[in-house]
Amino acid sequence: DLAEGHLARGFAATMQWRSIDAMGPAQRALELAPNDYRALALMANVLSYTSRLEQAAALDRRAAALNPLPQWTVSRNRWTHVLAGDRDTALEGIAQINRTLGPNVRAGTATRIHVAFGEYALALAGAGDRKPDESTAITIARASALQLIGEPALA
Repeated sequence: DLAEGHLARGFAATMQWRSIDAMGPAQRALELAPNDYRALALMANVLSYTSRLEQAAALDRRAAALNPLPQWTVSRNRWTHVLAGDRDTALEGIAQINRTLGPNVRAGTATRIHVAFGEYALALAGAGDRKPDESTAITIARASALQLIGEPALA
């Protein structure tokens, strides 16, 4: 009964959009490792996708305080703001990440935020031209934006 196993099961379930199935492993991982930023971030992820946004935001803050550098943890926190409809806080968080870790570190997340709020031109401007090392998130966000503005051939 190790936290690592529960974390793996929980992350796998969330990657398959099975948030309800991830709840049990996330809770158990957090019980076994209450100060592990990964357990906190996993539970925040599950809570945000089950519409418990205030609880998710609190866990996101705890995870980031324990280990502020992992991009996934910090961008997860920003996604909670998106789900809550708080565009400005989400984008400011991405700007803060870029100031701390370097420009364009989380360009994919900013692009996804713009798509989520219907700002397709901003999403496309932020995504720029595809580069060989471009993240999947940027590619998907650009394709989504192009399809939503009626330009699927460009996607």
